Amino acid sequence: MCIRDRSKIMEGSFKETRENHSLFFLMSGISSLAAWNGVLTALDFFQGKFAQQNVFFLYPIPVNMANILVNILLFLYSSKLSLNLRIIGGLILSGLILALLPFCVYIEDKDLGFVVSLGVLFLLGLFSSLYQISMTGFATKFEIRYITIFFVGTGFSGLMMSVLRILCLAIFGTSQESLLYSTILYFIAAGLMNGVTLILYSRFKKSEAYFSFIAPSESALTASTQGTIQTERESLLEAEKAKEKSSTVELAATLSVTKQIFIYLSFMILLYVQTFMLFPGVSLARKVSFLDGNWSPVIMITIYNIFDTVGKNFSEKRDWYSPTRVFVVILSRFVFYWLFISVARATAGEVFDSDYILIGTMILFAMTNGFGTSALMVLAPERATQELREKVGFVMVFGLLLGICSGSFLALPLAKVIHQ
Repeated sequence: MCIRDRSKIMEGSFKETRENHSLFFLMSGISSLAAWNGVLTALDFFQGKFAQQNVFFLYPIPVNMANILVNILLFLYSSKLSLNLRIIGGLILSGLILALLPFCVYIEDKDLGFVVSLGVLFLLGLFSSLYQISMTGFATKFEIRYITIFFVGTGFSGLMMSVLRILCLAIFGTSQESLLYSTILYFIAAGLMNGVTLILYSRFKKSEAYFSFIAPSESALTASTQGTIQTERESLLEAEKAKEKSSTVELAATLSVTKQIFIYLSFMILLYVQTFMLFPGVSLARKVSFLDGNWSPVIMITIYNIFDTVGKNFSEKRDWYSPTRVFVVILSRFVFYWLFISVARATAGEVFDSDYILIGTMILFAMTNGFGTSALMVLAPERATQELREKVGFVMVFGLLLGICSGSFLALPLAKVIHQ
């Protein structure tokens, strides 16, 4: 579509306001994790159906593997798939695949059903990460306000599912049949979030902000079509050469970006190693004394989601922080190892046998995670040119995913420490 047609497209488009754009980026952040948060919220249902398997540990593995695979492929081939295809396809297919997951529990052979569910989760990871990573790269092209709002949306995604879980526990209870009803509601909610985001994206595509993002590529396309007319044979030869070089060019651009933002990438990996070594396992090992067994983890996860979202919102205040301050905040999070382990191992009457310390530690832990994530995602693109900022988003998400995977596996030894 040519730039000269832009005025026609803008006719009837929604009124351009910061609020409209903010809503789009907020919903985009919510949808980027909606499907996976729906699965996380329903893990107790799947654990009840696959009682012989460790669902809480095994279910994240195929999703994380798919996330890393998609990230690597986007490093090399993002230019071969249009942004529209990645965003629209990712949203639609992740919603459809999510709807298949509950049917796995009704396969008569439970071992086979569990294996099938892992396969479904791998597919879910492929398409949800295709959307999430592409949208993250897209968001980094815009001003700090919209980057922050996008990541606040990722926090809201978990928070909304936590609130829905609390309501379902209060209304339906904890029987297997009740958990099935709850799981269906979680997945419907995730599908609705994806649907709303699709509508907002179709409207955002008509905005001047969107055209300012795609203008360079459109200009290049217009110039090429209006340039010297080549013969069909020459065009085919050039296309073949371009195809051979494209992967090399993409890889070179990725390596160049990685070198420029290596310090931010390193701290993103460290941040998520810290978080997933302690959350949810060690941080939820001790129950809140005035809550029963089912309610304690739900309330603590909700507290985490609330303050993670609050922390992400701070990154919009760019004059509040520098790279050094962000690094100090992340390094200071090592104190949470001592705090959470001390609380988990405390016996009655000891200083750390305290709900106040447990809840206060969780609040600070979540806020620093949220702030660190958003601040790093704001700082890293500042080191790159506008044309390379999408690559920056891909690289930083790769660091986040690598931190999650590493932290999840490194958390296993801590389980023994807190029970010694």
